[in-house]
Amino acid sequence: MAKLVIAVTCIIIGLILGIIRAWHGAWFACVSYFLASVLVGINIIFGIPAAWELPVSKMLSALMLVTGIYSVFFESPGMQLINSSAHGEILNSLITRQDSCPELKNSLREAHQKAMSRCSTQSYKDQISAVADYQKAEHLGAGASFVDGIATASRSVEVDACYESYLEISAICPALFDDLSDEVKKKLLDVESLKKG
Repeated sequence: MAKLVIAVTCIIIGLILGIIRAWHGAWFACVSYFLASVLVGINIIFGIPAAWELPVSKMLSALMLVTGIYSVFFESPGMQLINSSAHGEILNSLITRQDSCPELKNSLREAHQKAMSRCSTQSYKDQISAVADYQKAEHLGAGASFVDGIATASRSVEVDACYESYLEISAICPALFDDLSDEVKKKLLDVESLKKG
């Protein structure tokens, strides 16, 4: 009876982790966390060696691997080209259009320097994170994925530091970013509406 209670508790925790990921728009990660928790539950009920031989465990493991990899490629900020484009265009505006915003030399000087640093490194940070997530999806089993899901759920969702700097500076000096492409402006409007909502 205790095994069943523990297994059900793990599945409920996995369902909660999945809902948290879905809330942030990561549907593949949602499914992957839920599958990991179901596999942990199966391992608890049947025991690890016996559970590994069950056809349902093999099928769920394969499905967890596929959804985990899809999560990296389709939901990771490091794999979305629009983010790299936006970071580059924001950085370009910060460097080349300083004269259009006199505040950058006075009240926004520190924010401007911070924004240039953030926007020059954000895409690399996102890509490194995507590589780490891919390695986890490929190499971690259900138990380790389940524990990793609990550990990452307890941390706050990472914000894009470049977008944060953009929002801070554009609120005071919108003319600085007049030369951004329409695609990047649309992405930044989405970021701004998410921040407000």
